Amino acid sequence: MHTEDPLELLADVESLRSRTSVALNADGWQWMMIWSVVAFGAGLSVLVDAFEPIAGYYWIGAVPIALTIMAILERRSKEQRAVRRDGARYWAIGAVMGLANLGASMVLEAELLVIVIWVVIGLGFAAFGWLDGDRPTAGMYLVASALAVMIGTFAADAFAAYATISMLFAGLLAGSAVQVYSRYRTA
Repeated sequence: MHTEDPLELLADVESLRSRTSVALNADGWQWMMIWSVVAFGAGLSVLVDAFEPIAGYYWIGAVPIALTIMAILERRSKEQRAVRRDGARYWAIGAVMGLANLGASMVLEAELLVIVIWVVIGLGFAAFGWLDGDRPTAGMYLVASALAVMIGTFAADAFAAYATISMLFAGLLAGSAVQVYSRYRTA
């Protein structure tokens, strides 16, 4: 990295910054894949709900399980990696998402709640993307939140819309996970 040319030095610094950023976000694919599975399960819970009323209880079990898995993975990651970031802001956003959806579930009617859940999740993942410096991903989740509002507003059946929106988010989260993973593996 010893050079006299300022443009070469700037390119080296930019390359190092990019590799460090990728290393900091390397575990992000795991979190997104976990929430992709949770979102997919939410859609399935509505379909199963026709036979056995479980949809209302799904989140009560799914969220603590997902958070526990994330905490275990984060602990292992901190022990194994030299490049780390402070996860407090991410956990804070996740807590706001959880509290917002919990509060909404206490005051909103079911038809509106099924939309609000996904809007809050979309806004939360947009915030995660923003924190990671990934503006296109942040924008994608803002658009997904707007789509959740549109689908939920114009759907004849709110619960069918919930299943559709959950599958949309499951796909977006899985796609984001693959993108982050491939970026990390090629860096």
